[in-house]
Amino acid sequence: IINYIIFINILYKMKCMSEFLIARRSDDAVISVCQDNKQKNVLVLGLNKAARNLLEYEEQDLINKPLINILGKEAANGINDYLDYTEEGKDLFDILSKTVNFSLVNSNGKVIQVKVKAFRIMQLTNDRINYELLMQERKEIQYQRH
Repeated sequence: IINYIIFINILYKMKCMSEFLIARRSDDAVISVCQDNKQKNVLVLGLNKAARNLLEYEEQDLINKPLINILGKEAANGINDYLDYTEEGKDLFDILSKTVNFSLVNSNGKVIQVKVKAFRIMQLTNDRINYELLMQERKEIQYQRH
C-alpha cells in the first residue's frame, strides 16, 4: 500500500507540473524540473512542444531523467560544482542565473545556445524544489562588411 501511495503522489506531482507548462510565445521552450535535495539530483518533470522541438527529443526520453544530461558544459559544471542540496544553500536558480554561456545539447549532440530564466514554483516538501526553465534560442546575427 505504501508503494501505491508513493505512485499516486508522483502522478499528482506530474499532473500539477504539467499545468505550469505554458509559455507566452510559441517558440518559448519550457522545461519543468525538480531539485531533489534528498536524492541529490535535478530531474526533468515535463517540457512543452517548443522544448521538444528544440532538443529533438520525445517527451518520454527526458521525463524523470537528470537535467544535466541535456545541459551544455558550462551549465553542467556549474551544477556539479556549486549546487547545494540544502534548503538554505545555492540552488538551481542561483547557479543558472550566473551561467553566462548557457547551452543545451540536443538528441544529436548539437550544442544550442539559449537564454534561460529560472522560476521557482510550487514546492510540495522541503526536500523538493520545483522550477520552470524558460528558454529562447539565441539567434546569432550575421553582419556583412561592404
